Amino acid sequence: MKTIDEIRKLGADLSAETDALNVAIADAERALLSTRLGTIGRAPLPDGRGTLVFRKTEQGWGLYVELGDRLTPLRSSPRDTRVAAVPLLPTILESMTYAAEALEAQMREARSTTDAFAASTRVDGADVEDVEERERDETLGPGQVRVDVVLIFEGDDATRDALSAVDDALDGGQLQDAIGSIIEDRDLDLSIVSTVCR
Repeated sequence: MKTIDEIRKLGADLSAETDALNVAIADAERALLSTRLGTIGRAPLPDGRGTLVFRKTEQGWGLYVELGDRLTPLRSSPRDTRVAAVPLLPTILESMTYAAEALEAQMREARSTTDAFAASTRVDGADVEDVEERERDETLGPGQVRVDVVLIFEGDDATRDALSAVDDALDGGQLQDAIGSIIEDRDLDLSIVSTVCR
């Protein structure tokens, strides 16, 4: 039979090995996290000990033992459970990879479906801006006409002042009067290139 000192030494050695195993488990968690897959990995533990899971919780991503409704960090689980979990790490990685591949395929399909939906909702081949423009036109009242005007200015500070006056007039909704008075009062080289009524 071992002496009490030998048993104490065994206890100290066991504690040191437990600490070293916990460091190794933390390294394994970091390695799994470094894959950036963001998927859950699962592997059943032997002897009804539950399921080894790599997943995200409030504490972050890590290895946990799932047993019923309980979720225990692997590093806090009984020592024999930790030992039983180590050979399952490749299975965890394989499970995560499979889940990521399935998710990627689902996301690719979802993107394709979304693109097809967006294409099918175009009005007579019009894009979103065309639709928005039509909606703006529909808000005009009786007798109102939308006018697009392109102005070309050449000149000095007076021209910039005139441009500012046109900008102010646009805000006030009195564009036609403003253009007439600017051309007349300031003797500017101003031409209305196009006026498009819709």
